[in-house]
Amino acid sequence: MLNVSHRSACLLLLAAAAVAVSGCFNLDFGSEDIQGCGTPITPESVAMSFQDRYALGATTILSVTGLDAPEIISSNPEVVSVGPVQDNRVTLNFVGVGEASIRVSEGDDVATARLEVAQLERFEVLLPFYTDPPLPLAGRAVIDPAFQVRYFDRYGRLYGGGLAETTWERSSGGVADVFHNPSLESGPQQVEVRVGDRLSVIEFEAVAHDEVGALWILETDIGQGRIRVDAVGITASGTQVWNIAPYFDVDGQFFVGSFEYLHDPDANPSTVIAESIPLSINGPLDPAKKTIYGSPVWETKATYAAAAPTGGRAPLMAIISLLLMTLLIRVGVRSRSVC
Repeated sequence: MLNVSHRSACLLLLAAAAVAVSGCFNLDFGSEDIQGCGTPITPESVAMSFQDRYALGATTILSVTGLDAPEIISSNPEVVSVGPVQDNRVTLNFVGVGEASIRVSEGDDVATARLEVAQLERFEVLLPFYTDPPLPLAGRAVIDPAFQVRYFDRYGRLYGGGLAETTWERSSGGVADVFHNPSLESGPQQVEVRVGDRLSVIEFEAVAHDEVGALWILETDIGQGRIRVDAVGITASGTQVWNIAPYFDVDGQFFVGSFEYLHDPDANPSTVIAESIPLSINGPLDPAKKTIYGSPVWETKATYAAAAPTGGRAPLMAIISLLLMTLLIRVGVRSRSVC
């Protein structure tokens, strides 16, 4: 029988799915942007959702939910071609190296985004729930094995999806390349990822949910007094396990995924409480606590962050956002057992 926390998690997942279907907000593994229910959707807000640079050969899916009869036009179809609007979504294909402007209009309301398309030079295989800095899959132990693939040239990151090939199941269509494999047994594993003529073989360890006994708050000094805070699971043998989808309460401020703080030994102490999304048949792990000295750094692009509302509860939209990310990967793995 499911415990109360699992029933609540299942209900929240259903609510999250209903919110997503309604078009209340857009979730994109390829960017850190979320459009909330209270944000009016305009051509300008849609244009602002673009990244600056995309990989040649990639695609991305643009949501135009909330716009009445929108029109999306590329100034240079030989660089960016635009498909038809279907079900409030439109696919952009990055077909040539160069620049193009994307015109988003609704009647007389017009906005433009200028994009660059570049040839990728390398790619990285990373954990899916971490953004800045990202964390590589290689050498880590994970539950619900999953990864994202990011693309780069010499100047930085290139966005878009549809380029990576692997035997694992794709978790998102066309927005970014995220994959999962629910069939792996516990123990050492490897996965091959190919992008064009480039091949990467990644070694890692798969861990079952019932092997994770507790949460652990992990601090990493990333220089200049900045400390990155993550939460991992711990097995009986002391193995650190990732992909647990944690969130943090730092004296009433909430962060999802990870966060950074600026260390100050003379600062008043703050209590960090780490919890994980309860998507296992074994129930949620007990929260972990740690005292830190310093203030969270908000401009570091932690996965998602929001101030706590009155009453000290975590922001619903931020938690639902994380639930949707984990749901995309885990629904095929745990839904029969959990819900």
